[in-house]
Amino acid sequence: MISSVNETAVAENQAAIWFLGSASFVLKLNGKIIYLDPYFSNWCEEISQGGPVVFKRLHPPVLQPESVTNADIILVSHDHEDHLDKKSFPSMMLSSPHAQAVLPHRCKRIAESWGVRSDAMHALDDGETIEFDGVQIEAVKSAHTSFEQADGGQRFLGYLIRGNGITIYFAGDSVVYDGMAERLLEAKVDIALLPIVGRDYFRTKLGIVGNMDYREAAELSVAIRAPMLIPYHYDAFTCHNENPGYLIDYLARYHPSQPCHVMARGEKLIWSR
Repeated sequence: MISSVNETAVAENQAAIWFLGSASFVLKLNGKIIYLDPYFSNWCEEISQGGPVVFKRLHPPVLQPESVTNADIILVSHDHEDHLDKKSFPSMMLSSPHAQAVLPHRCKRIAESWGVRSDAMHALDDGETIEFDGVQIEAVKSAHTSFEQADGGQRFLGYLIRGNGITIYFAGDSVVYDGMAERLLEAKVDIALLPIVGRDYFRTKLGIVGNMDYREAAELSVAIRAPMLIPYHYDAFTCHNENPGYLIDYLARYHPSQPCHVMARGEKLIWSR
Protein backbone atom coordinates (compact mmCIF):
# COMPACT_ATOMS: atom_id res chain seq x y z
CA MET A 1 0.00 0.00 0.00
CA ILE A 2 2.84 2.43 0.75
CA SER A 3 4.06 2.09 -2.84
CA SER A 4 0.51 2.59 -4.13
CA VAL A 5 0.26 5.86 -2.21
CA ASN A 6 3.68 7.01 -3.37
CA GLU A 7 3.07 6.17 -7.02
CA THR A 8 -0.50 7.47 -7.38
CA ALA A 9 -0.69 10.67 -9.42
CA VAL A 10 -3.35 13.21 -8.40
CA ALA A 11 -4.34 15.97 -10.80
CA GLU A 12 -5.88 19.36 -10.08
CA ASN A 13 -9.46 19.03 -8.80
CA GLN A 14 -8.76 15.46 -7.71
CA ALA A 15 -8.16 13.72 -4.39
CA ALA A 16 -6.88 10.21 -3.73
CA ILE A 17 -8.23 8.45 -0.64
CA TRP A 18 -7.29 5.12 0.95
CA PHE A 19 -9.41 3.66 3.78
CA LEU A 20 -7.35 1.94 6.47
CA GLY A 21 -10.16 0.79 8.77
CA SER A 22 -11.64 2.31 11.95
CA ALA A 23 -11.30 6.10 11.52
CA SER A 24 -8.00 5.88 9.64
CA PHE A 25 -7.46 7.21 6.12
CA VAL A 26 -4.65 8.32 3.82
CA LEU A 27 -5.24 11.31 1.57
CA LYS A 28 -3.11 12.58 -1.28
CA LEU A 29 -3.62 16.22 -2.18
CA ASN A 30 -1.32 18.67 -3.93
CA GLY A 31 1.59 16.25 -3.61
CA LYS A 32 1.13 15.86 0.15
CA ILE A 33 0.45 12.51 1.83
CA ILE A 34 -1.85 12.99 4.81
CA TYR A 35 -2.69 10.34 7.40
CA LEU A 36 -5.89 10.75 9.43
CA ASP A 37 -6.18 9.23 12.93
CA PRO A 38 -3.76 6.34 12.26
CA TYR A 39 -4.61 3.32 14.43
CA PHE A 40 -2.39 0.41 13.38
CA SER A 41 -1.90 -1.50 16.64
CA ASN A 42 -3.85 -3.48 19.22
CA TRP A 43 -3.34 -0.81 21.86
CA CYS A 44 -7.05 -0.49 22.66
CA GLU A 45 -7.39 -4.21 23.26
CA GLU A 46 -4.33 -4.26 25.49
CA ILE A 47 -5.41 -1.43 27.77
CA SER A 48 -9.05 -2.61 27.99
CA GLN A 49 -8.19 -6.07 29.31
CA GLY A 50 -9.94 -6.61 32.63
CA GLY A 51 -12.41 -3.78 32.04
CA PRO A 52 -16.16 -3.96 31.52
CA VAL A 53 -15.62 -4.33 27.75
CA VAL A 54 -12.60 -5.36 25.66
CA PHE A 55 -11.95 -3.43 22.45
CA LYS A 56 -10.92 -6.40 20.32
CA ARG A 57 -10.19 -5.74 16.66
CA LEU A 58 -12.54 -7.18 14.07
CA HIS A 59 -9.75 -7.18 11.47
CA PRO A 60 -5.95 -6.98 11.54
CA PRO A 61 -4.31 -3.61 10.80
CA VAL A 62 -3.84 -2.73 7.13
CA LEU A 63 -0.39 -1.23 7.85
CA GLN A 64 2.34 -1.48 10.44
CA PRO A 65 3.29 1.96 11.81
CA GLU A 66 7.02 1.48 11.24
CA SER A 67 6.33 0.90 7.52
CA VAL A 68 4.93 4.41 7.15
CA THR A 69 7.91 6.29 5.77
CA ASN A 70 5.96 8.63 3.48
CA ALA A 71 3.82 10.74 5.82
CA ASP A 72 3.97 14.48 5.18
CA ILE A 73 1.11 15.42 7.53
CA ILE A 74 -0.54 13.41 10.31
CA LEU A 75 -3.88 14.68 11.63
CA VAL A 76 -5.15 13.53 15.01
CA SER A 77 -8.69 14.42 16.03
CA HIS A 78 -8.63 13.63 19.77
CA ASP A 79 -6.90 11.67 22.49
CA HIS A 80 -8.98 8.45 22.58
CA GLU A 81 -6.65 5.52 22.08
CA ASP A 82 -8.06 4.44 18.69
CA HIS A 83 -7.28 7.92 17.33
CA LEU A 84 -4.12 8.93 19.21
CA ASP A 85 -2.46 5.52 19.22
CA LYS A 86 0.53 5.27 21.55
CA LYS A 87 1.96 2.43 19.46
CA SER A 88 1.38 4.03 16.05
CA PHE A 89 1.75 7.81 16.29
CA PRO A 90 5.26 8.04 17.84
CA SER A 91 6.53 5.26 15.55
CA MET A 92 5.19 7.02 12.45
CA MET A 93 6.76 10.30 13.51
CA LEU A 94 10.10 8.48 13.70
CA SER A 95 9.75 6.52 10.45
CA SER A 96 8.64 9.67 8.60
CA PRO A 97 11.10 12.17 10.10
CA HIS A 98 9.89 15.02 7.86
CA ALA A 99 6.24 14.58 8.96
CA GLN A 100 4.34 17.40 10.63
CA ALA A 101 1.45 16.59 12.97
CA VAL A 102 -1.68 18.67 13.54
CA LEU A 103 -3.69 17.87 16.64
CA PRO A 104 -5.60 19.34 19.61
CA HIS A 105 -3.67 20.87 22.49
CA ARG A 106 -4.39 17.92 24.79
CA CYS A 107 -3.07 15.45 22.21
CA LYS A 108 0.13 17.45 21.80
CA ARG A 109 0.75 17.39 25.55
CA ILE A 110 0.21 13.61 25.66
CA ALA A 111 2.45 12.99 22.64
CA GLU A 112 5.19 15.14 24.17
CA SER A 113 5.07 12.87 27.23
CA TRP A 114 5.76 9.95 24.86
CA GLY A 115 8.88 11.68 23.55
CA VAL A 116 7.50 12.98 20.23
CA ARG A 117 9.33 16.12 19.12
CA SER A 118 7.34 19.20 20.08
CA ASP A 119 8.57 21.25 17.11
CA ALA A 120 7.01 18.73 14.69
CA MET A 121 3.56 19.07 16.25
CA HIS A 122 1.13 21.96 15.75
CA ALA A 123 -1.77 22.33 18.19
CA LEU A 124 -4.90 23.96 16.79
CA ASP A 125 -8.17 25.09 18.31
CA ASP A 126 -11.55 25.53 16.66
CA GLY A 127 -11.36 27.91 13.68
CA GLU A 128 -7.56 28.04 13.52
CA THR A 129 -5.73 27.12 10.33
CA ILE A 130 -2.28 26.02 9.24
CA GLU A 131 -0.88 25.58 5.73
CA PHE A 132 1.77 23.23 4.33
CA ASP A 133 2.84 24.03 0.75
CA GLY A 134 -0.65 24.54 -0.65
CA VAL A 135 -2.55 22.20 1.69
CA GLN A 136 -4.60 24.08 4.28
CA ILE A 137 -5.90 22.50 7.47
CA GLU A 138 -8.71 24.21 9.39
CA ALA A 139 -9.79 22.90 12.80
CA VAL A 140 -13.53 22.44 13.36
CA LYS A 141 -14.85 21.66 16.83
CA SER A 142 -16.43 18.24 17.38
CA ALA A 143 -18.88 17.09 20.04
CA HIS A 144 -18.10 13.56 21.23
CA THR A 145 -20.90 13.52 22.49
CA SER A 146 -20.46 16.97 24.03
CA PHE A 147 -17.89 19.73 23.73
CA GLU A 148 -14.98 19.64 26.16
CA GLN A 149 -12.15 22.06 26.84
CA ALA A 150 -8.75 20.54 27.64
CA ASP A 151 -5.27 22.06 27.90
CA GLY A 152 -6.38 25.38 26.46
CA GLY A 153 -8.47 24.25 23.51
CA GLN A 154 -11.24 22.01 22.25
CA ARG A 155 -10.53 18.41 23.20
CA PHE A 156 -12.28 17.01 20.11
CA LEU A 157 -11.64 18.33 16.61
CA GLY A 158 -12.54 17.62 13.03
CA TYR A 159 -10.69 19.14 10.09
CA LEU A 160 -11.40 20.87 6.80
CA ILE A 161 -8.58 19.84 4.48
CA ARG A 162 -8.14 21.94 1.34
CA GLY A 163 -5.86 21.30 -1.61
CA ASN A 164 -5.95 20.64 -5.38
CA GLY A 165 -9.18 22.66 -5.52
CA ILE A 166 -10.87 20.07 -3.23
CA THR A 167 -12.28 20.48 0.29
CA ILE A 168 -12.50 17.37 2.45
CA TYR A 169 -14.18 17.34 5.86
CA PHE A 170 -13.00 14.74 8.39
CA ALA A 171 -15.27 14.78 11.43
CA GLY A 172 -13.09 12.80 13.82
CA ASP A 173 -15.57 11.58 16.42
CA SER A 174 -18.67 13.76 16.68
CA VAL A 175 -22.40 13.94 16.89
CA VAL A 176 -24.29 16.53 14.88
CA TYR A 177 -24.62 19.80 16.78
CA ASP A 178 -26.30 23.18 16.28
CA GLY A 179 -24.51 25.22 13.65
CA MET A 180 -22.46 22.33 12.28
CA ALA A 181 -24.37 21.93 9.02
CA GLU A 182 -24.39 25.66 8.37
CA ARG A 183 -20.64 25.93 8.87
CA LEU A 184 -19.89 22.98 6.60
CA LEU A 185 -22.30 24.23 3.94
CA GLU A 186 -20.47 27.55 3.89
CA ALA A 187 -17.15 25.66 3.56
CA LYS A 188 -18.42 23.99 0.34
CA VAL A 189 -17.30 20.50 1.33
CA ASP A 190 -16.64 18.16 -1.61
CA ILE A 191 -16.07 14.95 0.35
CA ALA A 192 -17.57 14.33 3.79
CA LEU A 193 -15.83 11.67 5.89
CA LEU A 194 -18.33 10.91 8.66
CA PRO A 195 -18.58 8.29 11.44
CA ILE A 196 -21.70 6.11 11.57
CA VAL A 197 -21.18 3.90 14.65
CA GLY A 198 -23.84 5.79 16.63
CA ARG A 199 -24.52 5.62 20.35
CA ASP A 200 -27.02 4.00 22.69
CA TYR A 201 -27.82 3.58 26.38
CA PHE A 202 -26.12 0.23 26.80
CA ARG A 203 -22.81 1.16 25.19
CA THR A 204 -22.80 4.44 27.09
CA LYS A 205 -23.23 2.51 30.34
CA LEU A 206 -20.11 0.53 29.43
CA GLY A 207 -18.16 3.76 28.93
CA ILE A 208 -18.20 3.66 25.11
CA VAL A 209 -18.49 7.22 23.83
CA GLY A 210 -20.69 7.50 20.77
CA ASN A 211 -20.95 9.35 17.48
CA MET A 212 -23.53 10.29 14.90
CA ASP A 213 -25.37 7.28 13.54
CA TYR A 214 -25.96 6.41 9.88
CA ARG A 215 -29.20 8.42 9.71
CA GLU A 216 -27.51 11.54 11.07
CA ALA A 217 -24.51 11.11 8.76
CA ALA A 218 -26.87 10.77 5.79
CA GLU A 219 -28.91 13.83 6.74
CA LEU A 220 -25.79 15.89 7.43
CA SER A 221 -24.28 15.07 4.05
CA VAL A 222 -27.53 16.10 2.37
CA ALA A 223 -27.78 19.30 4.43
CA ILE A 224 -24.25 20.40 3.46
CA ARG A 225 -24.75 19.33 -0.18
CA ALA A 226 -21.66 17.14 -0.16
CA PRO A 227 -20.97 15.63 -3.58
CA MET A 228 -19.56 12.53 -1.84
CA LEU A 229 -20.14 10.87 1.54
CA ILE A 230 -17.67 8.26 2.80
CA PRO A 231 -18.57 6.62 6.13
CA TYR A 232 -16.16 5.20 8.70
CA HIS A 233 -16.01 3.95 12.29
CA TYR A 234 -18.14 0.90 11.64
CA ASP A 235 -15.58 -1.91 11.32
CA ALA A 236 -13.10 -1.57 14.18
CA PHE A 237 -14.14 -3.44 17.30
CA THR A 238 -16.34 -6.38 18.22
CA CYS A 239 -18.00 -4.22 20.89
CA HIS A 240 -18.48 -1.10 18.78
CA ASN A 241 -19.42 -1.59 15.13
CA GLU A 242 -22.20 -0.95 12.64
CA ASN A 243 -23.47 -2.29 9.33
CA PRO A 244 -22.74 0.32 6.62
CA GLY A 245 -25.47 -1.29 4.54
CA TYR A 246 -27.97 0.50 6.78
CA LEU A 247 -26.58 3.81 5.51
CA ILE A 248 -26.92 2.72 1.89
CA ASP A 249 -30.48 1.52 2.48
CA TYR A 250 -31.43 4.77 4.23
CA LEU A 251 -30.04 6.88 1.40
CA ALA A 252 -31.78 4.73 -1.21
CA ARG A 253 -35.11 5.21 0.59
CA TYR A 254 -34.92 8.90 1.51
CA HIS A 255 -32.09 10.56 -0.45
CA PRO A 256 -31.40 8.49 -3.57
CA SER A 257 -29.51 11.35 -5.24
CA GLN A 258 -26.89 11.58 -2.45
CA PRO A 259 -23.62 9.97 -3.62
CA CYS A 260 -22.02 7.64 -1.11
CA HIS A 261 -19.15 5.17 -1.26
CA VAL A 262 -18.47 2.49 1.37
CA MET A 263 -14.76 1.76 1.08
CA ALA A 264 -13.15 -1.62 1.65
CA ARG A 265 -10.10 -1.67 3.92
CA GLY A 266 -7.08 -0.86 1.78
CA GLU A 267 -9.15 0.39 -1.14
CA LYS A 268 -8.03 3.41 -3.18
CA LEU A 269 -10.56 5.91 -4.46
CA ILE A 270 -9.66 8.74 -6.81
CA TRP A 271 -12.40 11.36 -6.68
CA SER A 272 -12.68 14.08 -9.31
CA ARG A 273 -14.71 17.22 -8.91
